[in-house]
Amino acid sequence: MNTSTFLISERTDGLGSRLISLLTTLFLAKKLGDIHLAKFVWEEGQFLKQREQNVNWQGSNEQKIIGASCDKKEKIFSKRFIEKFYIKDYDRGSSLNLCLGRPFRTFKQFQAAFENQLKESFVYGLSDVFGVFSDLTQQDRAILSETFKEIEFCDSLSIIIGEAENQAKNLGNFSALHVRSGDTIYDYSNFRKWNMVSVKHATYAELALNIAKNLKGKVVLVGDDVTSLRKIVEIANQDNILFIENFKSNRNYSNIENFLFDIIFMSRAKRLYGTHSAVVRLAHYIGNQEFINNYSVFSPIEQYEFLQRDYSSLNLSKSQKAFSLFHKMILCEEVGGDTKCLISYAKEAIGLDSANPKFKIYLLKYLILQDLNLANSQAKEYLQEKDFFDTLFVKSENWFGIAYAPLFPNFTKQIVSEYANLSYIASKICEFQKNFEQTLKFAIKSYEKEPQNEMFKEHLFNVLLQKEKEKSSLNKLALKKSSKNNQVPSIYLITAKHRIHNHLAYKLGSAMILNSKSLWGYIRMPYVLSYIKETHRKEIADYEARVAKNPSLKLPPLESYTDYKQALKEKECFTYKLGKALITANSVRGGGRIFAYLQFFQEVRKLKKEFRGKHKDCKFL
Repeated sequence: MNTSTFLISERTDGLGSRLISLLTTLFLAKKLGDIHLAKFVWEEGQFLKQREQNVNWQGSNEQKIIGASCDKKEKIFSKRFIEKFYIKDYDRGSSLNLCLGRPFRTFKQFQAAFENQLKESFVYGLSDVFGVFSDLTQQDRAILSETFKEIEFCDSLSIIIGEAENQAKNLGNFSALHVRSGDTIYDYSNFRKWNMVSVKHATYAELALNIAKNLKGKVVLVGDDVTSLRKIVEIANQDNILFIENFKSNRNYSNIENFLFDIIFMSRAKRLYGTHSAVVRLAHYIGNQEFINNYSVFSPIEQYEFLQRDYSSLNLSKSQKAFSLFHKMILCEEVGGDTKCLISYAKEAIGLDSANPKFKIYLLKYLILQDLNLANSQAKEYLQEKDFFDTLFVKSENWFGIAYAPLFPNFTKQIVSEYANLSYIASKICEFQKNFEQTLKFAIKSYEKEPQNEMFKEHLFNVLLQKEKEKSSLNKLALKKSSKNNQVPSIYLITAKHRIHNHLAYKLGSAMILNSKSLWGYIRMPYVLSYIKETHRKEIADYEARVAKNPSLKLPPLESYTDYKQALKEKECFTYKLGKALITANSVRGGGRIFAYLQFFQEVRKLKKEFRGKHKDCKFL
């Protein structure tokens, strides 16, 4: 067996995710024939610095929450285990992640790549190994369970493990119900803002209560929100419903000690209820018992019914209530509930968690269905909040994609274009989706409705500016490509006519004629003209700088071109004279500018009269 290639366990988040990665890596190394092929790296800094991720209890107002935690490897594992399996670092450029993109569909494929030294190392993350490799069997599940014994913990944590095993053994047959809360529900994290991301990693309180009440035999509730779980057990008021904290000794456990006690205790359950949370997944890997997802126990209709019934009686923290209301909203939608109810739930959730844009996004979604005027008025308020668009456009390439993408069609319906603030939101969404045509359409609509709104004006200007930049870049690219293909310096391919068409006067005249043919054109004309002037100024400056460095790049005099005499006629055309008149008007400063513009319009009328019947575009203005 090749010994220069290793399997690496690497996670930088909580201890649950790290132990899943480590356990899976040890298991795969075992299947390869040598457990010592497994190694782990251990980043610990963030958990020693961040408030919500530490080794102590996490408090949220009066709530007692077991926060995510980790610590130095020496405070987790035995010295012998560290010496056998820990490495400080590895060459990431010569490694392959077995979870990202799933490079191998079966273990046999991976084994062949490993033995052929395809990479120096193979990294395993958090994915369920039985989903990564399709050829693993039930026997492999048993091997994975046994592999946990290979992880040697430090003495203090070994004592905790022993206590949990003894307490579970004394209880006999029982089911464990894991109820995750933490960063998915409470306001010390942004996870709760990201639409459906991690929503079903947590379990809302009413669901936990009804699962527990419907189970036969002893059931132990386990979770990080100690205060809420204690209240759920009290309200259930059934002798068979027990609370994990009652099995722990009187001394105060640290976060890590609480975590490990809960994991080991749950792993000894006959039946395990939970979600895809790393905590309950790890317990299931160790215990290899029957696992039931909390959200599969009741139908959507049943869940909606007991949410309506039990929501008020539980009366938990504001964060828990807001989380339950979000489930009320999505369940109400799923069962075809009334829009008025959806609006009511969203408003109540905003009152409980006003710093969460998620509920405001959903409220707008519902208001658009029922009352566009009210939706537009509400949108005006939300557009002043900095994190509204930050939340609406949150994304992660390797995790959940674009969180709110499923909601975008609700905001980009044609009907919203009649409402300034809603049209602005629609334009921003289309811009995010890189749909320029729709971006411009909605931007113009919002500007037309409120032309004095600086935010709408700036947005429209930026949209037009970006389009002009793209056109300019494409033109430069085409010219560069043409020059390269012909192997002739581009300056010698330019005619006198082209040179004159590149004069600022001609460019401005062309833009005014082009944009005078529609209402949209008139609206964007000031921005287009401003952009053309600025771009022209930069082109001249760039040209002069290049010539200063290399005089041979200087363009020859116009007189030297063969089409010079014919090209001079371009200076006498309607387009050129129109642009020249605008330049003259713009050159006047101070109070005289208004008279200059009056003179400009007089000049336009004069030009129209002069060129009527001679120039197809002299209907300008």
